Amino acid sequence: MHDPQNLGPAPFPGDWQPQYGTPFAPAVRKRSTADIVATVLLCVMQLAASVLACFAALLPSMWLMLPICGDNCGSAEVTHFVDKTVDGVVVILCGVVLAFLLTTIGMVVSSLRRTLMWMWMWPALGLAMVVVFFLIASYLWMAAIGGP
Repeated sequence: MHDPQNLGPAPFPGDWQPQYGTPFAPAVRKRSTADIVATVLLCVMQLAASVLACFAALLPSMWLMLPICGDNCGSAEVTHFVDKTVDGVVVILCGVVLAFLLTTIGMVVSSLRRTLMWMWMWPALGLAMVVVFFLIASYLWMAAIGGP
């Protein structure tokens, strides 16, 4: 297998070397420092936004006790308010979970594939999802309050 005339001495006995030319190692792909820093910062921002969104989802849930404590539990306005408030809470919680899954799976897959795609893209998409789902929930809460 080893031909000392063409390839030179083998570094270790029994090592595989190509038949022609010099031995080569696969190129090592390293992520840039800016990519790593941006990924970490966006992950922290996504975590903070998710915690704030979940906390914001708890506040309207506490308002649900107000109409329930009153005597008008069967009115259409109270039912509409309760339904829209619960819908907003569910939207936020589902959005946070989906954003976390997208970020985690995207970062793990791109790490395992060792692609040179931007790693920061996944937490940025997750952060955008948290914001969009929060805005959708805010719209539902405004619809729950209603107007004249």
